[in-house]
Amino acid sequence: MDIPTKVQSVARTVEHHTGKSWDELCGPGRGQRISLVRKMAATALRELNPDMSLRDIRQALGGRDHSTVVYWMRTIKQIVEEDVMYRGIMQTILEESRDRHEVYAESPATVS
Repeated sequence: MDIPTKVQSVARTVEHHTGKSWDELCGPGRGQRISLVRKMAATALRELNPDMSLRDIRQALGGRDHSTVVYWMRTIKQIVEEDVMYRGIMQTILEESRDRHEVYAESPATVS
C-alpha cells in the first residue's frame, strides 16, 4: 500500500510502537486492540496535520465514515485524560511522529 507523505510519519511510528501494520489499521478488523490503535492513529494524523480534512483522515484509514473519525478522536481524548499509560503512549506516538514528519516532509515521494 502506498502511504501519502503526510501520513508516513504516523504510519511508521504506530507500526513501530504497536506492531500493527498500516494495512491492518486500514482493514476491517474490529478487535479492541486494533480499534484502539486506529483511534490513536487518527488522532495523531489530525494533530500533526491540522490542514488534513476528516475526509482525508478517513481515506488514509481505510475509508471509514467521517463521523466515525470524529468519534475516534473524542474517545482517545477521553482515554488519555483518564489513563496515564495511554497518555504516555499517545505522547510518544505524537513526539516520534513529529520527528519523522520533519524527515519525510523533505521528500515528496510516497513510501510503499
